[in-house]
Amino acid sequence: MLRNVESVYGISKFAAKSSNAKEENKSTAISTNIPKPEKIVLDNGLKIISQHMPYASSSALNIAVKVGSVNENDDISGISHFIEHMMFKGTKTRSALDIAKQSENVGVELNAFTDKEITNYHGKMLNENLPVIVDLILDMLFNSKIDKKELELERRVILEEIKMYEDSPQELAMEEALSSVWSGHPMGRPVIGTNEIVSGISRNSIVTYLDKFYKPDNMAISIAGNCSNLDKIIKQVRKFTSNIRGESIKQNMPPLYFKSGVTIKKKDIEQAHLVLLMKGLAMTDEDRYALSVLNDALGGGSSSRLFQEIREKRGLVYTVNSFSDTSSLGGVFGIYAGFSSKHLKSILKIAKEELSTVKKDGLNPDELARAKTKARTSLLFKLESSAKNSIQNIYQDLFHNRFIAPDEINEKVQSVTNDKIIELANKLFDLENCSITVVGPKKGLPKKIELSD
Repeated sequence: MLRNVESVYGISKFAAKSSNAKEENKSTAISTNIPKPEKIVLDNGLKIISQHMPYASSSALNIAVKVGSVNENDDISGISHFIEHMMFKGTKTRSALDIAKQSENVGVELNAFTDKEITNYHGKMLNENLPVIVDLILDMLFNSKIDKKELELERRVILEEIKMYEDSPQELAMEEALSSVWSGHPMGRPVIGTNEIVSGISRNSIVTYLDKFYKPDNMAISIAGNCSNLDKIIKQVRKFTSNIRGESIKQNMPPLYFKSGVTIKKKDIEQAHLVLLMKGLAMTDEDRYALSVLNDALGGGSSSRLFQEIREKRGLVYTVNSFSDTSSLGGVFGIYAGFSSKHLKSILKIAKEELSTVKKDGLNPDELARAKTKARTSLLFKLESSAKNSIQNIYQDLFHNRFIAPDEINEKVQSVTNDKIIELANKLFDLENCSITVVGPKKGLPKKIELSD
């Protein structure tokens, strides 16, 4: 979501040279000729979002269902992800191979992902092939057979996928960390489920879950690109879904509470993997713009504080970064590092020192300017991508209930002050009530870690 450093963003200069404010704001403005997203809602509640990008030779399509692991209960944990897989396994008129061939016949690799609050099916294609892929995905979502034989085959695939994640210490450390801080809450469940529960999910459970959530009023279609045939697509979708009615189940989620603590998991691996978590922000929180600036300066690149202090000056890690994981209910702010286990306490000490310094002093003018410049640059790059525009429009509609203009995002990021950074750091960086998760080798990790370490 941003430009030049001290001459524009130095706080004292900005305050002193108010006569140049208009020129300075102009130099960091977002200038784009891309039309705004538009939305129509069909009679059955299905939303169609479109954004015309006249310079593009392709279009990106996302069809999202507002359902994910938070909508499950403990007995069917992982069912949203299981269903995502089953949507590719055949419909009443297409086999799994038909789906694969018909998409690849027009040069499209269909894909999907499941998250805590959304399941999304997507592809990128030449404009003339958009009707083919729209028809294909709609058929998958509304006419899936959930064939018993295919279900058992796909169950085995997912169980292998679970093993793959368990063999990835970085993924495992992140999942353990999130499960710990949100223990007892739907947000704490792993999206993929567990071996035991996935092994027991029945066809009847899948059909019942589909009937609850895979309804037009719980879905959105987003198209971005040079979609000159949009009227044809709208007619196509309206015709396909005209007889599909019924309301999806609406659920009220309990409040999200952050739980501090220490988790140590030992495996037969070489490196230790640390995830340090603190409270974060919900995706609609207005402080998210300040958090994006803070995140970048703290651990977002090779000039960031954590990278410089832990890797460049001391050589203790190969990878270190900070991150923000967010949802409509809340979020976490965290630090990840991979290293030899003997360096654990040193890395924790340095990371906490840097967090404490930000709480006290915030960022220096160069850091603040650089983070804003990177944000503006990233925002402009995203505007050139049909795929990124399409998925962004989905999230903004489903979770913000409006489309947020690039100018607004840019303006709010540019307006972040160091006082706001300090205020936010003191709000989030409670180092006495954080969460520490370490996945590491069986030998070399301490038997016990204190939050005060």
